[in-house]
Amino acid sequence: MDGAHRVSVAAYYGQTVRVIKFPDFTRNMNYEYFRKQLMCESNMAHMARLYSHLKGNCYMACLWPKGDKSKHEEAIAELSRIGKIVYVGDVYLTYNGMKNFMVQIYGHQAWTGSIENGFSGSNGKASACYNRRNPIKTVLFEATDFDKVVEVKSKIRQIYGIDNHSIHISDNQAETEMMAELLYSENSVKFLNYAQPYRFKHIFCEVPKLRTTIEDSGYELERFVVDSSAVLEVYGIREARDIDYLTDVPESESNLEGIDRHDSQLKYYGISVPEMLYDPRNYFIYYGMKFLDIDCVLNMKKTRDEDKDRRDIKLARGYFNACDKVPGRFRAETRQKILSYMKEMQMYGREPYSYSEYVIERIKRPFRRITYIFRRSWWIPRIRESIIRGYRKSLKNTDFSLISSNCNGGVVCSDLGLQFKSPFVNLFLTASDYIKLLQDLDYYMAQELVFTDAEDERYGAVDYPVAYLADIKIYFMHYRNKYEAERIWNYRKKRLNKENLFIIFTDKSGCTQKDLEAFDRLPYKNKVVFTHIPHPEIKSSFYIRGYESEDSVGVLSEYRSDNSVKRMLYQFDFVKWFNEG
Repeated sequence: MDGAHRVSVAAYYGQTVRVIKFPDFTRNMNYEYFRKQLMCESNMAHMARLYSHLKGNCYMACLWPKGDKSKHEEAIAELSRIGKIVYVGDVYLTYNGMKNFMVQIYGHQAWTGSIENGFSGSNGKASACYNRRNPIKTVLFEATDFDKVVEVKSKIRQIYGIDNHSIHISDNQAETEMMAELLYSENSVKFLNYAQPYRFKHIFCEVPKLRTTIEDSGYELERFVVDSSAVLEVYGIREARDIDYLTDVPESESNLEGIDRHDSQLKYYGISVPEMLYDPRNYFIYYGMKFLDIDCVLNMKKTRDEDKDRRDIKLARGYFNACDKVPGRFRAETRQKILSYMKEMQMYGREPYSYSEYVIERIKRPFRRITYIFRRSWWIPRIRESIIRGYRKSLKNTDFSLISSNCNGGVVCSDLGLQFKSPFVNLFLTASDYIKLLQDLDYYMAQELVFTDAEDERYGAVDYPVAYLADIKIYFMHYRNKYEAERIWNYRKKRLNKENLFIIFTDKSGCTQKDLEAFDRLPYKNKVVFTHIPHPEIKSSFYIRGYESEDSVGVLSEYRSDNSVKRMLYQFDFVKWFNEG
């Protein structure tokens, strides 16, 4: 066996890496047993994780899901030219998992935010790198020249063509070890995917103090694991009052001031302290500290069965059911369709509901359809009409022009019964062209439309008119031909009220962080950009809920479901905005 295999076996049997004696330990091992029982994918990842700790010249590359997966082999070939490839593996993260991982690797940088705002700045990076259908392709490799690592990172970015959103490579040994601990451990990946670790502040602030106390006392962090309510807090289930730990350091030797040792609760766990500390199936990593896996904590609480334990189990059950709940439209379908959906979304490790619940769902199905038809055909349209009437009655300011990068402006004006006092109706522009237009509106509005029949380089062959306005391109997607588009554009252009403009924008059509910042600097009093994730650094942004796992907001003129009574864009109070503008 090579060194990596021997390290994995030693860790599996509860030994710390620092005290392994390779020849003595492996001399009498049955290799065939080892191959069959331990050489599964999870243990290969575990070997790679330990290998990263032993070798001082290891780096980890993360090929982000946003990149074209057909180019992964070319990227890995580039990495192999500067060193030895140790391990290649796929890691599936949810959008929440991607954000948590971004905070872990970029959290020291100011742009990610802080615990006070839930590290909201990491949303932009996570969104730019995430694709829910693809995993992170991880590559652990050895390299002796860091300059070559930086050079190959630039080459790989050119291969994918999406700048910094294609790859991340660790900068040093400490970061390599940290990334390996997070991505090469099933429990740590589960934690990233499900946890909301910045919902509460107490444990986040206490973990650095605990690490410092342990290290200052001359102990190794690997010999300590945090348990009990602190685990519930870092998952975001409830806040903890204190922080407890378990260790294999003899009680007579360990004396950590201000922190409780939880030996009195060991009788409820059913596993030993060495198993908690050295078996990766029993812990996960959070900011470099071992935390007992949530399943171990809940099993302990189930065994102890006190009032507070029953409350915690109920809270945890509700929390996890909400994390990966199957959408309602699938719960009335066949069981196979539900399971196919769960497989597509990587919702492994749980059943959608019990068999008895499934039978009840099948019985309810015809009655649900009748109820749906009644609600859809009678109540919903009338409620929608009532809401629009209320908007129109409340609107006081009607003498303004609404400029929009897409159809949202036309929908709002139609709903509010306003005349179209802007030519930007039933059309759209790319984000960069829209910013360019607004930066010199007078110049562009003085230009004439020049229609083109050439195939569009971005959208290919389209069946609607496309025209240039100087050097920007306008897509008249809801017009039959160029004559209709030109006629309507010219007479609506004459209505433009430049003294009372309202500007709306979305993070669609190729919008980048640079475009959002440029929009924020535009000299317009009344402007708003709708984004799919919070952007606290953009003063004119408004977060539209419901698109967090997408690359941008969707079609905001649509309803969330057939039974919704408001369009998605009416999360924003247009009437108040117009009246106060």
